[in-house]
Amino acid sequence: METDQPIALHEGLTFNAAKPFTVTHEQVQQLRSIIGGAENSVPPSFVNIVLSAVARELADSGAVPSHGVVHVAEKVTLASSIKVGDVLHTQLTISSIRERAGAVQFATESTITTDSDEPVATVVSTLVFNQASVQ
Repeated sequence: METDQPIALHEGLTFNAAKPFTVTHEQVQQLRSIIGGAENSVPPSFVNIVLSAVARELADSGAVPSHGVVHVAEKVTLASSIKVGDVLHTQLTISSIRERAGAVQFATESTITTDSDEPVATVVSTLVFNQASVQ
């Protein structure tokens, strides 16, 4: 979602990845070479790679500062395993925002689904940034 004007951060703000993510053997091997894991499976942490495009949509929107956003918590719920060859779609929604002592804390709920709209994973993340860093 490219825009000339920043988007205001608000609950319900939703981003969709611009294009589907196709899981390749090479991507899985690259992650596995870093973290290890069974040769015939996709590591559960691969969800973070799948979500990177939709997270970039949020970052590029201007709704959050381009620097200084800290990821403080994450909960991943897998509905099914990711497999090489899967074509996945991602959506990220701002689910809550709190402001306190000059900090903005917000939660996102991201979903990963297959081409046939079957759920793969839900990822709930909490992030924080200094309110003074917002222009």
